[in-house]
Amino acid sequence: TDEVAQARLWISAAGPDTGSHRHAHPDPGDTPDPVALLRGTPEAGYDAALVAVLVPQQRQAAALARAHLAVAVAPAVRDLARRIDESRTAQIRLIAALPVAPPTP
Repeated sequence: TDEVAQARLWISAAGPDTGSHRHAHPDPGDTPDPVALLRGTPEAGYDAALVAVLVPQQRQAAALARAHLAVAVAPAVRDLARRIDESRTAQIRLIAALPVAPPTP
């Protein structure tokens, strides 16, 4: 099942937000806007810049999924969180193995 479609079903089934989260979201910190970073990257360094943007974003998605896994009650939510964690972690391994030169300042 498509993750976006599954998430929409899950949110719809959860009902209105009561304002009481039972977990903490990973803190993105002082990360610069990834789109702005990529727009300002010369063509020769674009592949490396894209890798530098994607890896932290995928790590954050996996961490958020693991946070949901720890508290999810509904089987569909647990399954979606598990799949997101597994897929993003696998993507990180694939991206990290790409033969790209480090971005130049």
